[in-house]
Amino acid sequence: MSTIMACLRAAATAVLLVAPRAQADDVADRMQQLGAALNRVAAAVESTVRYKNPRPDLTDAQLLALATKHKPEMLEPLAKYVVRVKREDGHAVVLICARKANVALLEDTGCTARTDRHAWRSNPAVPCEFSVRPADACAPRR
Repeated sequence: MSTIMACLRAAATAVLLVAPRAQADDVADRMQQLGAALNRVAAAVESTVRYKNPRPDLTDAQLLALATKHKPEMLEPLAKYVVRVKREDGHAVVLICARKANVALLEDTGCTARTDRHAWRSNPAVPCEFSVRPADACAPRR
């Protein structure tokens, strides 16, 4: 009987130790997928801002629609999130935030190959505010 109890305790301990790790891995996987979608959208927004000279009075939603007009399905993975756009000196940055908690998750300029900020990793969570300056991130490297 004590062997069975010891086995059950060991199994329960293993589940308790593995469950948070599995949950963290799931979040990381979702953020990686979201980051890939963000990179595509940010590149489209950067191209639109840089080369198409959109009206400055466009809302974020209008600018996103204009930038993805050639492929509107690019926005589908971002539909559950707050998506904000900032234009600065002919460049753009796109910020994705959790809708309910109003916290930043990912931020990306379209001029870089990787996601510029993984805010979802921050502890404590950071507010849904821009932190990346597109002009700095897109400046030529020396």
